[in-house]
Amino acid sequence: MLNDVSKLGFGCMSLTGHDHSVSDEDGIAIIKHAVERGVTHIDTADFYGPNTNEILVGKALKHLPREKVQLATKFGVESMGPDGPVINGTPEYVRSALEASLQRLDVDYIDLYYIIRVDRKTPIEDTMEELKKLVEEGKIKYIGISEASPETIRRAHAVHPLTAVQLEWSLWTRDVEEELIPLCRFILLSSIIVSKLGFGCMGLSGHNNSVSDEAGIAIIKHAFERGITHFDTADMYGPKTNEILVGKALKHLPREKVQLATKFGVESMGPGGPVINGTPEFVRSSLEASLQRLDVDYIDLYYIIRVDHKTPIEDTMEELKKLVEEGKIKYIGISEASPETIRRAHAVHPLTAVQLEWSLWTRDVEEEIIPLCRSQSAPVLSQDELKKLAADKAVESVKSGMVLGLGTGSTAAFVVDKLGQLLSTGQLSNIVGIPTSKRTQEQAASLDIPLSTLDLHPHIDLAIDGTDEVDPNLDLVKGRGGALLREKMVEAASSSFIVVADDSKLVSGLGGSGLAMPVEVVQFCWKYNLVRLEGLFKELGCEAKLRSAGDGSEKPYVTDNGNYIVDLYFKNPIKDGFAAGKEISAMEGVVEHGLFLGMATSVIIAGKTGFKVRVWVYGSFWIFHDPVSDDVGIMIIKHAFEKGITFFNTTDLYGHKTNEILVGKALKQLP
Repeated sequence: MLNDVSKLGFGCMSLTGHDHSVSDEDGIAIIKHAVERGVTHIDTADFYGPNTNEILVGKALKHLPREKVQLATKFGVESMGPDGPVINGTPEYVRSALEASLQRLDVDYIDLYYIIRVDRKTPIEDTMEELKKLVEEGKIKYIGISEASPETIRRAHAVHPLTAVQLEWSLWTRDVEEELIPLCRFILLSSIIVSKLGFGCMGLSGHNNSVSDEAGIAIIKHAFERGITHFDTADMYGPKTNEILVGKALKHLPREKVQLATKFGVESMGPGGPVINGTPEFVRSSLEASLQRLDVDYIDLYYIIRVDHKTPIEDTMEELKKLVEEGKIKYIGISEASPETIRRAHAVHPLTAVQLEWSLWTRDVEEEIIPLCRSQSAPVLSQDELKKLAADKAVESVKSGMVLGLGTGSTAAFVVDKLGQLLSTGQLSNIVGIPTSKRTQEQAASLDIPLSTLDLHPHIDLAIDGTDEVDPNLDLVKGRGGALLREKMVEAASSSFIVVADDSKLVSGLGGSGLAMPVEVVQFCWKYNLVRLEGLFKELGCEAKLRSAGDGSEKPYVTDNGNYIVDLYFKNPIKDGFAAGKEISAMEGVVEHGLFLGMATSVIIAGKTGFKVRVWVYGSFWIFHDPVSDDVGIMIIKHAFEKGITFFNTTDLYGHKTNEILVGKALKQLP
């Protein structure tokens, strides 16, 4: 993707070709001033002027460091006819327009080259193929498109990735939010990023020319040092020994910078060739064995090495999908599969890679499989990537000088990482974090985030945390990470509480995911409380279990506060969260429960097509329905504002105008 682009770009169109055009000297001075103020994305077009705008920008570039400027220009308008601009997207025109722009701008390359308007007479594929050639020749770096339909964007992106889409989007023109914006977010987000060259490790072991472990480790390390970060192995190689060797090499490399691929599917070698097994049971057992041999917690890309024709591909993929959800693999690939099998597999869970033989000697795959892969290759985001996107979005609300509540869990960890990054670059300063667990405290301290406690900072400006479930009312289930008590204390003390999650956390009713709703209990007579909790929700099919430490032993999990956790599993959602919370809290020996009710002020949900931001809206209708005095109404609205609620809803219908009058009075006391 186009990196290091300034948040603001400078459109140069108005500098030339109009009644209010400026002199070259003034135009150059304006562009220089913009760059000095941090605006490094400069936008022009051959149509502006026409042509003179590019000449002016080219002159300005002579006074600027070219490598620090992101230069965008556009093509497509061949001339102005009686009925408007004449659009040309033919390959010949694409190339001639680019060469002319390079000459006028007096540069060797253009960072971002836009199709200014789509030529309806020329297939977009033809236009994009020529642009793709210009990318390969180094004359342009990235391709953009302006004012195109969703279908055209999809077709163009299938030929070569689009980096930018230019369109009209404002408070007056919001129809693009229905399809275009989700589509752009979808196709412009990155999938698994791998080095251009991968290293296939098969030849290192299990053959007559195998190398020693020391030599194999040295080879893999050398490849990594040369920029190769994608390493490919399989349980079949060796067999088994290749994964062991790769695992040993990984001990010498930063795991987070390596994209590790391995494969499964060959159960044994029979007299007629390999015995293929794609049953769900074999999928899981193979993965667990590979994790153990590689000595890693997860595999980036897990391939079906060959398709088991006795097992429906849907069954194989369903089990792989579960492993993705469990975090044991990030992406799924498939080897040597037919187009129909690829389609069926992709329908269960997106495929990220297809491995096949494709060379100058084997080109039949170009007829159907390659076009199919391109048509289905929109980026695939893992749950972790979605969480990170939501976390980054939430951190945009953080301002220098804030006191922040730092949550606990995998999503909150992304928030803490982002805060540390912004502090280190000077984009944030003077923030103080209140951690909700020892784990978060250690992470934040390692990133040099200043920390404090509720004792010293009883008022928190903003808390950001993940969630395990969120319902339509923004009520939550939290605490599967074991920090529910401290999380609730910190988040209750916060003026605003932003929840970040991926879309798998959405439920229609709390407990509806079928996963744990935690209750923290004292160790004394924990069984007594476990039985009581299970009985309390018997009609909901509740099963209560003591949480184990998860280290392979039967030892109970112990919270940072020295307590145990009883996890409640519901077959049916909780009908009344507030009543359930009240009943749980009334039990002697219960410390806290994982129902976070009426606490979240907004929820940011990252999904496959972008973000959804849900805000708790304060409706003042009930002040009319069950009237209170003006003083009390104003006090209620002020209190809501102080808790971070800034969106107030009224109407002339409420109270026959009196509700609006009350809200107006309250506004006099608010900024």
